[in-house]
Parts: sequence; structure tokens; C-alpha cells
Amino acid sequence: SNFARSRLAYDTSPLLLKTIPDLTVSRQGLARELPSIEPRRAAEQLMATLLPPPCVSAKGSISSPVMNTAPVPWEPLTISTSSFASPLPSTSIPSALSTTTSSPASQLERISPSAVFYRQYVRLLVGFRSMDLEVVWNTYIHIVRSGHITHLRETTLTNLLRLIIRTSLFSSAVDYSFHLGQAWAVLHDFARSGHIVVTQQETYHAIIQILVLSKVPDAARQVYQCMLSHGWSPTLETFLCFMRVPRLQDERYLGKLFRALVEHGFEPTAEVYTIIAFAAKRNINMRTMSWVLHDMERRQVRPTGQIYAAQIQLLIRRNYRRKAYEALLRYLCSDAFRLPANLPHTLRTPSRGMRTSLFQNLVRNYLYKSPPNWVGGIIELMDDFGVEIFGSLFNYIIQRFVQRNDFVNTVYYYQMAMERGAVLSANTFRDLAFIMRVNDSFELGWELFTRTEFAARHGFSHPETDDPHSQADSEPSDISDQVDMELLPLDPHYPVELDGQIACEFIPLFYRFSQYRAVIALCRFAWDTGVHLYPPIPSHMVSAYLYLDQKQDALRWYRLFLSRGITLDSIVIDQLAS
Repeated sequence: SNFARSRLAYDTSPLLLKTIPDLTVSRQGLARELPSIEPRRAAEQLMATLLPPPCVSAKGSISSPVMNTAPVPWEPLTISTSSFASPLPSTSIPSALSTTTSSPASQLERISPSAVFYRQYVRLLVGFRSMDLEVVWNTYIHIVRSGHITHLRETTLTNLLRLIIRTSLFSSAVDYSFHLGQAWAVLHDFARSGHIVVTQQETYHAIIQILVLSKVPDAARQVYQCMLSHGWSPTLETFLCFMRVPRLQDERYLGKLFRALVEHGFEPTAEVYTIIAFAAKRNINMRTMSWVLHDMERRQVRPTGQIYAAQIQLLIRRNYRRKAYEALLRYLCSDAFRLPANLPHTLRTPSRGMRTSLFQNLVRNYLYKSPPNWVGGIIELMDDFGVEIFGSLFNYIIQRFVQRNDFVNTVYYYQMAMERGAVLSANTFRDLAFIMRVNDSFELGWELFTRTEFAARHGFSHPETDDPHSQADSEPSDISDQVDMELLPLDPHYPVELDGQIACEFIPLFYRFSQYRAVIALCRFAWDTGVHLYPPIPSHMVSAYLYLDQKQDALRWYRLFLSRGITLDSIVIDQLAS
């Protein structure tokens, strides 16, 4: 591909952890790789060329010192656009990358470049707009080869570094090193050209980000101090530049960074507190979480829903269930939970989904070590505050009660899920069939079976009662008496997808209650799906054929089971021999 060929033409090689390659492209377009040097030395060389010397000025303005003799290399160039017209409208620079709204002509020298550069520059803008690093990188190589790098200004440098950083954060380890090498090559190219000086805070941030990702924190702090000396106060982007460290897990580092930025005039926002809160939750640090909440209250910053979620999840992981419940109530009563009435439904759904996951984490902890009525209290709380209960929450509740062999609560929440039209997973239906078989709940098992498309296709709507051996009219078990059967909805438009494992759970239950036609149909279905028929399911199938006076089919399946090494019960074999 063109991108692979560009790597060969402009070899940046993987960036090692201890060295940064010094790479440039000559004016003749030949790639030249210089010996690797130490990162700190490379950073010092770049800062000496790109950054202006420390100078105290008004906030938001940069004053470059001018010596009594010749201008120093970092003196900004005077740009004049009177000698040529702008080839492109000002909207050609993508707003997501550009820091100015001026036309591309404002980034050119007073000497009009050739038409080749204009074409390459347009292609560069198109690549910025589409966030396509391959197009941008190939175009940049052509501009450098043709000797037109002096026509590129600081905004182009910033946009190029931002795009490389954005791409590197979502790339593999090999491509990550390659992209860092690209960034260093760009910095060296602009430093060697000597035609620009950093005058925008966005450029400072991009350079700091490159130094942080390259694991040169001392140089990053020096660039930060240079930014402060020229009147720029730290912003949220400054905080993000220093915290975007790969695999950062230390919330104490974020706390130190926060305090250092605040000392230089940084105004913390809820987003900054959210980052620190989630780091504290990840490392189960209660002290840092308490400090976040206290500092937000002191600075009168309203907590967001994400901060409440981090606090509640941290309390859950520390098994402080009552405190987690109290924090949940504070969240429900806060402005972070309430949504504007005119908010579109499409925007309300993701927020409700986030709330549901928060409740789900709380319910999971309650299901492990708390009484079942606590789970019911959380469900009622969700109903009171209008939080939608999705099928994933019902799936987890039902599966946990099945694991605890709590038949009553399992059926109760199954009934609730069916009433609300929740979509349950195949694993949940498999667990329901299992607990109904274990507790001999034929009525509930048959009702669940009739929800399947398989039952509708084979005409199973009511239990068989014409067989003299049928026990379908018998009294239900004691456990089934505790379940309100009238709550079970019969909705034929909500089918359950039957699989072989669910069928194997139904077979022993239906055989015990003499539903032989259903037993045979389910056995053949499970056999066709390739599920292993564990004992006594093969014996149930052959016995069901015998009860229906279909001895030839019983013998045929008996021989088939023997050929597969499956043994049957001796009683069934005696019935076949008789």
C-alpha cells in the first residue's frame, strides 16, 4: 500500500523506550536516519529551537524578545496576504483540528509558493477533515521533499501532532511506537527549518503530550513551565495531556497533578474530578474518593452521575452496602439524576442505560450477601424513580436465585419479567427449566415449554390427560403452591428459542408427568442438535415409545443407542424383551 511504501521512504523505525530516533528528510527527498540519542537531549534540542525563551507577558498574548542585533531564530515571521489571494475558503480548515478561522493563505509566506504546494496543501486539509493519517502523512512527506515545509505554519504543526496522537492512542503496540516516531520526525523537521516558534497553547499541549507518551516527564514539565512563563494558565486540556499515560493506574499521581495545576490558576471542572474518582474506584481507594467529594463541595462543583456511580461502585466493592444505598438515594435526589423534560427520547435512553447498569452492580452485591427482600427494595426504588429495568438485570437476578436454589423468588422475578416484556437470555431459560425440573413444578415447566416455537409447531398447547397413567391432573407440589399461577401471562407472540440443553431439562420433568409425546419430540430434537443425551434420557425415550404402543420405533432407537455406546435402564430392556 501507499502507507507501507511511505514507511520505507520515510523510515522512522520503532521508538524504543530509552532512545528516540533523530530522523529528517532532506530537501532532495532522501531519507536519512541519524544515530539515536537520549530522549532528554532530543527534547532539549527541540525546545531550544521551537520554544521561545521564558518571557512574562499578559495572559493570552505572546511577546517574543528581539535582541539589539539580528532577529533571533524564534522571532515570529511577519505574514502578509496582500500579494496573493486565498485559494480556499476559510471553512476548509476542519474545526475539530484547527485553532484559527483564518484562510490557508494566512499560513503562507509573503512569497507565493508554487501551484504544486497548493495542491498538496488542499490534500492536507482534506486529510485533516477526514482524520485520515495515511493521507496526511503521505502529503506531508511530499511537502517536505519538495522543500515547501517553510510555507507550513504553527497551526499545521499542531493539527498534525494532534492527529498522530489521536491515532496512536487507538493503535497496537507496534503502530504506537511507529506513530511516536512520526511525531518526533515532524518536530525535528520543523525545528530544523527554523521558520516558526510556538505561540499557541494548543501547540504547547501537543508537544507536552508527545513528551509524556515518550516517557520524558522532565522535558514535559519544562515545556509546561515555558507555557506558564508566557502567560498561559493551565486548562482541562493541560490536565489531560499529563494524565494520558498508557496504563495509568495510580490515582495519587492524578492528585499530585491536580494540586500542581491548581497552584498555577487551574480551575477544576467536574470532568477532572470524574477522572480522579474513577481512578480511585479502580484501585479501591476510599481516601481519594472522600477527598474528591469534599473538594467538590468546597469549590461548589456539582457532582455528575459518573461521580456518583464511581462512589457507589467503590462502596459496593468494599461491601459497604448500607452506605452504597445511601449514596444511591443522594444520587436519585440530585440534579445529576433528573433529566430535562424536553430532552428527546433518543438522548434519554443512554442515560437510563447507565443508571440501569449502576443498579445492576448494586443488585449483584446484594444477591451475594444480603436477604432477597433487599433486591426487591432496589427494584421498587427503580420503579419509583422511573428507571427502566432491562432484561439483563432480570437475567442476572433469576440466574442468581437459581444458583441459590430459591424457587419462590426465581419464579417471582420470572413472572415480573414476563409481565414487563423483558427479553431473557437462553441461559436464563435453561436455568428456569432446571429449577422447575428439580422442584417438580410441572405446571410452570409446561407453561414455559408452550412459549417455544417448537411447541407451537408440534401442536403442544395443553398437557395430555387422556392417558391412564397421566399424572397431569395430580395435585401440584408444596413448592408450587407458593407461586401465584394467575400472574403468569400467556403471550403467544413472545416465543422462547429452544435449544438442546433446555430440551434435556424438560424431558425428565415431562416423563415424570406422563407427557410421552412431548418426551419423544424433545428427545429427537435434542438428538438432531447433537446434544449428548445423558442417562436416563435415552431410557425415557424408549419407554415413552413403549407406553404409546410403538414397539418398532422403541427397538429402532434401542439399537441406535447401543451402536453409539449408550446403555439403557434394565427395566426398559425387560419391557422390550417382553
